[in-house]
Amino acid sequence: MAVNPCASITSGLAGVACGSNPGGVSEIYLANFDDISFTLTGGTVSAMLGPSGATADFMYEYTFRRNTASVNEDLTKDIATGSLFYTQTATIVLDKQDKTKRDQLMLLDNALVMYIAKHTNGSYWLYGAEDGAYVTTNAATTGTAKTDQNGYTITMVAEETNRAYPVDPTIIDQIVA
Repeated sequence: MAVNPCASITSGLAGVACGSNPGGVSEIYLANFDDISFTLTGGTVSAMLGPSGATADFMYEYTFRRNTASVNEDLTKDIATGSLFYTQTATIVLDKQDKTKRDQLMLLDNALVMYIAKHTNGSYWLYGAEDGAYVTTNAATTGTAKTDQNGYTITMVAEETNRAYPVDPTIIDQIVA
């Protein structure tokens, strides 16, 4: 039986990271999808523009406690149809229910965004770059015990034809409001 691949691998990969490589996400920056354009240089995001060509202060930081945010990127592939895409899922936990968060989250619940996540190992990645990301769940909880969470758990999902793009860390300070 003949096999007709669409691509060929070009090298091997080292599956073991030497040195520190902690898991998790330490920072997330969001922007309205339709407001953003970006430049890729060698497959890395090297520049971004915001609304009306703005070069600064157009991404918004969502802060959270350590060890409470993650991003997963999973391949979905159907060999019979030849389709494939990457499901990019971010989960963020925000402390304390309050009116300001409620109002902003109601906007986010209906927005199409793209986001940059800083992985705890120091690398930055752009998600939802081609088709955008939507909030799929936004749960508010008071908890039961005094040690339980009072706040929000937000899940955003993007379905992209390419994996997330690495972001040049030198552009972060400029683009974050």
